[in-house]
Amino acid sequence: MQKASLRPSAVHEAEAYLSEAPRHRQTIAERQRLKRALSDPSVLTESDLENYRLLDSVFFALKGPGEGTLVLAGIQVTKSLAGYSSNSGMTTGWQVTFSWTGSDGRGWLIKKVPSEASNRRNDPERNWGLYE
Repeated sequence: MQKASLRPSAVHEAEAYLSEAPRHRQTIAERQRLKRALSDPSVLTESDLENYRLLDSVFFALKGPGEGTLVLAGIQVTKSLAGYSSNSGMTTGWQVTFSWTGSDGRGWLIKKVPSEASNRRNDPERNWGLYE
């Protein structure tokens, strides 16, 4: 029996991956920095504040659920909540708003609006025949 010549078929893909190693290391370091921000917000930069999910995670980790204010990247950031009832009134969807004034003086506002905000109960012109 003759031994077959072994040629790795994925050599080119592996070489391409290795050539991108510095970029991959940078991506991993960035992920670790953002994860560290949950316990040490001093690692955040002003540009990080534009990330809604990151802000929500940092506020939950440091303040818990609910409204509040934190100083992140040297900037005072405020989290506000507004509840919207479902049409049946059995559940509530929450609008979460983060607001701050950037170092350039520009005001910022990021919010997540729940689907309940546009239902009949929350629209005065269409709120007819619903139980109060």
